[in-house]
Amino acid sequence: MDTVPWRISRSTPSPAPCSAGCCAPASRWRCLSNTEEKLNSFGRRAPWLLEDRLREGGADYVKARLPLFPFVVVDRNLYTGQNPASSERLAKRLVADLTKTARRTP
Repeated sequence: MDTVPWRISRSTPSPAPCSAGCCAPASRWRCLSNTEEKLNSFGRRAPWLLEDRLREGGADYVKARLPLFPFVVVDRNLYTGQNPASSERLAKRLVADLTKTARRTP
């Protein structure tokens, strides 16, 4: 059985919002790293980890140098944060970018 039932490609439709890491064609993704997942008991018992699945699916996964620190990346119209500590930074970036877009739209 294929362990990765999906592949990330530029031609894959991109529904929004997407938080599962499996449904948009962006090349750059952030989510909890394997290290961060294993810091809690659930992650240590999980049959698979999202970082591994993203890499297997063809994503360009890059993480912060230190676990549990905020890390946000924007790839075209996809905004991803690495962990819950990233939520404030991610929200501020979204608001700033949407504000810029609204100002440019007649």
